[in-house]
This record gives sequence, C-alpha cells and structure tokens, in this order.
Amino acid sequence: ALFELLDEDGSGAVDLDEFVTGCITLRGEAKAVHMEKVVSLSRAVEKTMGRLDKEMKFINEGVKSVHVNVDKLSSQYKKQLLEAVDGEEEDRVISDKQRHKMLTDMGRRTSIACCY
Repeated sequence: ALFELLDEDGSGAVDLDEFVTGCITLRGEAKAVHMEKVVSLSRAVEKTMGRLDKEMKFINEGVKSVHVNVDKLSSQYKKQLLEAVDGEEEDRVISDKQRHKMLTDMGRRTSIACCY
C-alpha cells in the first residue's frame, strides 16, 4: 500500500522524486478530517456497489426471461412452419403473408414478454 501511495505516475516504479515527495507528504499522523473523508468515500462506494448488484440481478432475470420466451417462440415458429410446409402439397412453401403474420405475432409476444 505504501508503494502505491509513493508511485504517483502509476509506472510500477518509484523514482527519487516520487520517493522524496511521497515521504514529505505522508509524514506525520493522519488528520481526523482525512480519515472521515476516507470513511465517507468508502460508504459511498459500498452504496453504489449494492445498487449496481441489485440492478445486475434485475437485468440478469430479464435476460433469462427473454431467453426462455425466445426458445418458446422459436419452437412454436418451427412447429408452425413445418405444419404450413406439410399442409401445402403443391409448392411446399409458405406464403409471404403467412410468414409476415408469424413474424409479427412473434414480435408482439416477445415485446409483451420483455415488459413483464
């Protein structure tokens, strides 16, 4: 910890200037106001980290929900596509109108699922 305090430029080495300046700056006892500042900053960091942890958990749950819904929709889409292809004996291709309807329905379901 002392080395990090003396290494002002973050180079990983302490030159003579940094050593002398650091020793002069660090001499004497820490003042109560400095200690209070460190404690205050520590509390602020702890509070921020707690808030970030909660937000990350919320986001993670949302991503899991979206993943599950995409898997369900993908299975439904594959099933509908196979049924549509099997049902059309002549050209065995679904029409653009059917494809558009299926994709639109999938989009609506996904956006509704993402909101809850």
